[in-house]
Amino acid sequence: MPDESDGILSLTIRWARDMTTVADTRGISSLPPGWGRLRQPNVLEANDKLKEETRDLPTRIEEMKGANKYSMDSSSLRFRAEDNRVQRLCWEQKNIETGFICEPFKTYEQSTAALWFTCAASALLSRKQTNGGLWTFDLPSEARTFVRKDSMPCGVMVILGLLAETDAPQWSSENEGSRRDESMNMSNRHFQRFQARQAAEKLEATMPLEQARIHKMNREAAERQQQMNDMNESFKIREERTERRMQEAISSPRMSIKAVSEACLAWLIEQGEVGREWTVDQLVEAVLYLLVVDQSQSEEGEARK
Repeated sequence: MPDESDGILSLTIRWARDMTTVADTRGISSLPPGWGRLRQPNVLEANDKLKEETRDLPTRIEEMKGANKYSMDSSSLRFRAEDNRVQRLCWEQKNIETGFICEPFKTYEQSTAALWFTCAASALLSRKQTNGGLWTFDLPSEARTFVRKDSMPCGVMVILGLLAETDAPQWSSENEGSRRDESMNMSNRHFQRFQARQAAEKLEATMPLEQARIHKMNREAAERQQQMNDMNESFKIREERTERRMQEAISSPRMSIKAVSEACLAWLIEQGEVGREWTVDQLVEAVLYLLVVDQSQSEEGEARK
């Protein structure tokens, strides 16, 4: 500091407008460091709906949100992690706090949902935000291990109807040939019984009336017993096939988390639950939002700041 200075320091900062953008500036809607935000998904366009009366995911979110007086005027929510969990969320309107909060994970029974929400939200924010996402939260080691390896059997995805059999690797011992052979064997058995019944009816036509009546009665009783045996055998075969298929599905080749999420998104699009242009990130954000509004149906989970 020069001897002749008056001891007052000043700082001047100069920058050109092209060195920054509006997105880099902070305002009343900006989040503090370590906070995250979820935005309510927009209602689907008419061309994205399979049927006009379909209650898609954004519609269910809007209905649940509108049923609560504290959240009905909101369009987003902000939150941060405390004690390694997200416990309190603040409702927002146009990214500005409304003054109401929700605590959807207050009870012990909801602690698992809180952990799931925090893990998924942290992963989503790390992809969307540039400020590092949630602070004071460490992803549990078991969750980190789970998402880093192929965990979901492809056969289970097929059984659940989330993946077409043709889109999955070969995993079942049952194939089109075996089903065709089984159908042919059943057809041959029915044809042989039809021929036997015709022969028995011709034989009965040559018998005396009383003998023919007794013979027909015994034959029909035997046919009914055969039908009952066929039903029991068919039921047993179906049960064995279902059990074998389930065991094979559980031990089938594993799919990556990315492949599973994309398959689930494709299924939801096909069902008209989400928009045709939705991404996995949009789906995750919508599911997290649904979890909050679903858990916040009771006014006990709401309070004014």
